[in-house]
Amino acid sequence: MPAADLLISALRERGINFKKEDIERELQNESQQGTGNAQWVMEHVSPHTLLSKDEAALINVLERSGALETFLRQPELASIRPLADDEIRAATATLKSSTATCANQVATLKAQLGLARTLQMNRQETDQDHDRYVTALKRKHLLEKQRTKAMVQLASSLNRTNDMRKNTGKKQLLQSVSSRLMNDDDILFKIEELAAELELTEMDEQTEKRTPELISTLSKLTSEEIRCRLDRVYLETLLTGADAPADVPDNRDACIALQEDLESLYSEIDVLAEMSARHEFGQPILDELQKKKQSSASSLEDNFDVMLDLLSEMTRSTKQNVDRVLYYQSHREALDQLSALFRKEITSKQAMETQSKKSHRRESSISSIKVQTSKPTQSQPEAQALESFLRRLGISTALHGEESLADIISEKRSEMARIVCHNSIGMSAEMPLLASLGSTDEAKELLTCTLHANDSSYASEPSLADPVQQGNLANLEKELMVIQKEIERVDLGMLAEPDRFRDKFIEKWRQP
Repeated sequence: MPAADLLISALRERGINFKKEDIERELQNESQQGTGNAQWVMEHVSPHTLLSKDEAALINVLERSGALETFLRQPELASIRPLADDEIRAATATLKSSTATCANQVATLKAQLGLARTLQMNRQETDQDHDRYVTALKRKHLLEKQRTKAMVQLASSLNRTNDMRKNTGKKQLLQSVSSRLMNDDDILFKIEELAAELELTEMDEQTEKRTPELISTLSKLTSEEIRCRLDRVYLETLLTGADAPADVPDNRDACIALQEDLESLYSEIDVLAEMSARHEFGQPILDELQKKKQSSASSLEDNFDVMLDLLSEMTRSTKQNVDRVLYYQSHREALDQLSALFRKEITSKQAMETQSKKSHRRESSISSIKVQTSKPTQSQPEAQALESFLRRLGISTALHGEESLADIISEKRSEMARIVCHNSIGMSAEMPLLASLGSTDEAKELLTCTLHANDSSYASEPSLADPVQQGNLANLEKELMVIQKEIERVDLGMLAEPDRFRDKFIEKWRQP
C-alpha cells in the first residue's frame, strides 16, 4: 500500500479532517523531503505503532481529568526501559517454541489417552461379560426363589387387596350415610318451616272464632258508653231545671219530653252499637280473614304435597341405604368364602408340589385323564391331578361303589364311539374337516361324559358354581325378600298425619 493511502486511511479511521492534495504533495517521491516523509509514514503509521480508538479515547479522558500529567510526573517512569523490537521478537519466538512444545505434549497426551481408552474399553467389555455372567446367575437364583415364593406372594397380594377393598367400602358407606344424614337434617328443617306455616293458619282460625266475641264485647262497651253519656246529659238537664222556677210550665214540659226521649233511646242503644261495631270492625276483619284463608288454602295444599314428597324421598333413600348395606354384606360374605376356598386350594396345591413337580403339567393337560383300559387302577399322582382338575371345574369326584374311573372312561368311550358311528355317517361326505376334527370332538364328548359320570342330570353342562354357595345365595335372597315385604308393610300415611307429641316437641324446640 502507498504511504499516502496508508496515512489517509489512518486519518479517516480516527475522524481527523485532512486534504488529500496536501498529503499527496508532501509525500511525492520526486523530492528528497517527500521520500523521507513517505519512509517515515511507512515506518510509524501502522496498526502496531498507532493508538487504537479505545486507546486514544482513554488518553483523551486521562488528559481531560488531569490524571495523565500526574502519571507522567512519577519519578519511576524514567527508570522504566521501553521494550525494543528485538526483545519483542525474541519473546515472540520463545512463545512460539513453547507453543510448539505444548502442541507436541498435547499430541503425546492424546496418544496416551487413546491407549487408555482402548484399555478402558477392554476392561469395560471384561466387566460387562463378568456382569452378564453374574446377572445370569442371579436371575437363575431369583427364578428359583420366585418359584418357591410365588404362591405366598399371591396369597399376601390377595389379602391386601381384600383389606383395601374392605376399608374402601367402609369409608364409602360411612360417607354416604353421613351425607344422607345431613340431607335428612335439611329435609327436617324444611318440614319444620312448613309446620310453622300450618301453626300460623291455626292461629288465623282461632282469630276468626274470637272475632264475634270481641265484636260483642265492643258493642256492649259502646252501648254502656252511650248510656253513660245520655245519663250525664239527663243529669245536666235536671241540674239546669233545678235552678229555674218550679212553677214555669215550659221547663216542666221540656224535662218530661227529654225523659221520654231517653227512655225510647235506651231500647235502641244495644242494637245500634252492635250494628255499628259489626259494620266498622267485625265485617272487615272477617272479610280479611276469609281472603287470607282462601289464599292460604292452595299454599297449604302445596305445603302438604311438599312434605309428603320430602318424607317419601327420605323413606326411599333409607330403603336404598338398607339395600346397599345388605348387598355389601352379602358381597363381603361371598368374598370371604371365595378367599377361604382359594387358601384351601393353595394349601392343597403346595402339598401336591412337594410330592411331585410334574403334577401341575399333568393338571393343565387333557391327556392326563386318558387312562389306558389295560391298567386296573390309576396311580396316586394321576388321581390327585384329576381330582385337582375336576375341583377347578366345580364338579364332585366321588364314585359310586367300587367302580373305578378307568372303567367309566372305557364305557363312555365305547358309548361315544357308537354314537359317533351312527350319527356321522350322513355328514361325512359333506364335511371335509370331519377327519381332522373328529378326534377332537370325540375327546371333548368323552371328557364331558366322564365328568358327568356321577351326576344325575347327564344333559347339564359343567358348572363352576358351588352348590353350597348357591344354597347360601338362595337363603340370602329369601331373607332379602322378607325384609322387602316388611318395609312395604310400613304405613307411610302415618308420617303425614298430625302427631301431638311431635307438635309439642317442635314447639318446645322452637321456643328460645
